Amino acid sequence: MTPFSRRRLLDIAGSITAASVLSALRPVRVAQAAEEKSAWNVKGLYMEACNCEAMCPCVVGNAPTPGLCTVLLGYHVESGRKGDVTLDGLNVVRMNFSPSHMAKGNWRGAFYIDERANPAQREALSAIFSFKPGGAFAAQAGSVAEVLGVKFVPITFEA
Repeated sequence: MTPFSRRRLLDIAGSITAASVLSALRPVRVAQAAEEKSAWNVKGLYMEACNCEAMCPCVVGNAPTPGLCTVLLGYHVESGRKGDVTLDGLNVVRMNFSPSHMAKGNWRGAFYIDERANPAQREALSAIFSFKPGGAFAAQAGSVAEVLGVKFVPITFEA
């Protein structure tokens, strides 16, 4: 079993506490979908933590300091909707693994959605925060080799 197997990425002990791995916390407004039938709008907080020795060098075009990239991205929705589904107060976490510089692709990813979300909210959060067409990260879909799955877990996000 490789250190970044499906089980390892999906079976995180306990709840994911975004503040405990906080390296950057900043307010964001994730863009709106253009199509009316899949219209969405999200405002909230974003945090990111990776395995590099300092700030993420990938964002400035450099290779990850350990040679590979493992990154946790957390999103707290302060206010948001997808269609008539309200997403206020819910959280999403994404974990990515890239065997080299993220720009080279071949990512493996896992998603965690707030267990407090009802089925409609779970679907809406999945559509917005995954690599699906019309979602916030659809442009990154070509970099993804494998989506390892989605789990519904308790997520604590403190700023």
